[in-house]
Parts: sequence; structure tokens; C-alpha cells
Amino acid sequence: MKVIDLLNKIANGEEVPEKIKVYNNIYVYDSLNKAYWNSNNKQLFEVHNGRILNYEVEIIDDEPEEKATVSEEQTLFNNLDNIDKDRIIKLMKLLQPPKANVLIHIEILEGE
Repeated sequence: MKVIDLLNKIANGEEVPEKIKVYNNIYVYDSLNKAYWNSNNKQLFEVHNGRILNYEVEIIDDEPEEKATVSEEQTLFNNLDNIDKDRIIKLMKLLQPPKANVLIHIEILEGE
């Protein structure tokens, strides 16, 4: 979408994105004043004047991405064959930090 399209939406009373990025500047929509403001308290047209009408508008979505639920993760695990499951379990055990009272001894044997 271009800035001119965004302005048409505002003029027609259509829904507009709350947060946008235009020419590397982020703006937040003020529905009371029907204007986009940046962090320096400047309106979109104060910063760029009329030359921005054909600039592209990037819509910024601040919604956090949903994390896979336990059931989805469990489903993924259940779809693995038994060899993969065993490898994952062994890897998880290896990645766990050792208990404080356990001494870990690694011996490297020559010739093997």
C-alpha cells in the first residue's frame, strides 16, 4: 500500500493500521486527530511533506507470535519414529546441567 492509499482510507473513514513504517520512520495512528505521529512528536507530513504520496507503507504488527502449544509439540514428538525419539531423549539428558554433587570424569583412551 502507498501513502496516498492510506490517506484515502483515512478520508473515507475506513480502518487503518495502528502502526506503520514509511521511509525508515515508524508512525503510530492517532484516531482523535486522524494523523500518524512518530516518536519525535512529528506528523507524517511534517517530516516528509507532499513528496511521500507514492512511498510504500509497511504495516507493523506488534502482536507476538504464538508459541506452539504443548499438544502441538507433543504431536510433533509422537510423529517421530522410535529411533528419533530415543536420540532426542538422550540428547536432552546430555544437555541438562550436571547435579552439583556429581563428579563427571571423561577419559580419553589412546588408540581408539
